[in-house]
Amino acid sequence: MPSAVERYKQLLSGALARYFPRTTAYLRAEREAAAAQQKPRARQKKSATPARKTKAGGAKKIGETPNATR
Repeated sequence: MPSAVERYKQLLSGALARYFPRTTAYLRAEREAAAAQQKPRARQKKSATPARKTKAGGAKKIGETPNATR
């Protein structure tokens, strides 16, 4: 059994469709066109070598001094 919100939405959409038939047809056509464009994408293959991730500040080597501003 549909909830009160679902019944209200159906009632409202029915009334709007009755009073604005061109808008309803336009929105229905837009919805169908958008559904046709949304096809599942093929997965891409992962590369053989993993991409290196660096820290936000960059990785520092041992013995390296921080850059001084002059």
